[in-house]
Amino acid sequence: MDSSFATFSRCSAVLLGLIAVCAHAGLPRYSCEHLAATGDGRYAEPNAINKYGRVVGTASFSIGGGHWQWGAVHWKDGSHATPLDPLLPPGYIGAQAHSINDNNLIVGIAQPECDEDCWITHPVAWHGTTATLLSLPPGSLSGRAYAVNRHGRIVGRYSLPDSFTEHAAMWHGGRLRDLGTLGSRKNRDWQDSTATAVNETGTIVGFSDTDDFQTHAARWDTDGQVHDLGGLPGLLESQAWSINSSGLVVGNSMHWQGSDRLTHAVAWVDGSVVDLDPQAPADARSTATQVNDQGAIVGYKLKPNGTVAALYWPRWDHKAVHLADLVDGDCHAGGESFSLGYTHGINDSGAIVSTGQSASGRTAAFLLTPR
Repeated sequence: MDSSFATFSRCSAVLLGLIAVCAHAGLPRYSCEHLAATGDGRYAEPNAINKYGRVVGTASFSIGGGHWQWGAVHWKDGSHATPLDPLLPPGYIGAQAHSINDNNLIVGIAQPECDEDCWITHPVAWHGTTATLLSLPPGSLSGRAYAVNRHGRIVGRYSLPDSFTEHAAMWHGGRLRDLGTLGSRKNRDWQDSTATAVNETGTIVGFSDTDDFQTHAARWDTDGQVHDLGGLPGLLESQAWSINSSGLVVGNSMHWQGSDRLTHAVAWVDGSVVDLDPQAPADARSTATQVNDQGAIVGYKLKPNGTVAALYWPRWDHKAVHLADLVDGDCHAGGESFSLGYTHGINDSGAIVSTGQSASGRTAAFLLTPR
C-alpha cells in the first residue's frame, strides 16, 4: 500500500472518530459487562434493572433430548445468575421474569406442565427464596405480570372467567383488580387490554382495544379512570410501555401494512404525542421501551436487513442515538463480539440492560454502566 494513502486512511479514521465523539458530546459513556451465562448459554435476555443494579430476565434451559424451555433468571451482579424456576410450586415448568422493584420483588409468568401447544401462563411473584402465584378468579385460565412498583403494586393482564378475552389487571395486597378497557362497557367482554407499567404514584399505562377495533395506548389514573393516549397522524394505533414518576410515558405509534406492523417510538408529553424518531423513514420500526425518573429513554429499532439496534434518548426532545456509539470498546462474551439489540431497562442511575447478538447466532445479556 502506498504510504501516503495509508497515512491518509489512518488520519481519516481518527477524524471520523473525533467527529463521532463531538456529535455525542455531553452524553454519558458506557462500559459493557457480560451478565453471567446461565442455562444452556444459547439465549439470555435482560428485561429490567432496579436502582441497586439487580437485573431480571429470561434464558434458555436445556431439558434433554434436544428440547429446551424458557427460564426466569435473577442476576444479583454481573457474575452471579440465579435461576428462579426451582422456586416454583410443583406442576410448573418454565418461567419468565419481567420486572424487579427496589425491594427486590420480582414478577413475571410461570407455565404449568401441559402439552407443547399449551398457551396457559400464571402470574407469579418471587421474593427471596419464595415464589407466590398471584390470584386469579375461578374460571380464569391465564394471566401475566409485567411490572411492579416500589409499593408492591403489580400490573399485567388476566383472562376473564371462562373466556379468551384478557383485561388489564392490578394485584395489590393479594387481590386482583380488573382495570377494564377503553371501549364502552357493553363491549368489554370481548375487548382486550394490557397493563405494562406502573409508576411510584400508582398511575398505570398499557394499551387497550377500542370500539372501532383498534389498539390504543392507555393510561389508568389512581382513581380508576382510563384515558386514550392516541397516536401519531397516520399511525393512530399505539402502545405505552413505560411511565416515570413525573408522568412521562413512552412507547410506540403504529399501523399495519398487510401483515407487517410499522412503528415509531413516541412519548406522551403534557397530553400530546411526540415522535421520538421524526427523521426516520415512513417504514421505520422503532419502539421506546423504558423511561427513568431523569427522563432518559431506551428502546430499539428494527433495520431493513432484519437486525436490531439499541437506541438511547437522553430526554424526550433529543434525537435518537445508537447506544453502541456511547459504549467504550465492544461488548464481548466467550470470545465473541456482540451487537446491542433489544433494550428494555434503564434505572435512575442511568445503568442500562440490553441483549446482544453475535455473528454465530448467540443472544447474551449485557449491563451497560455509565462511567
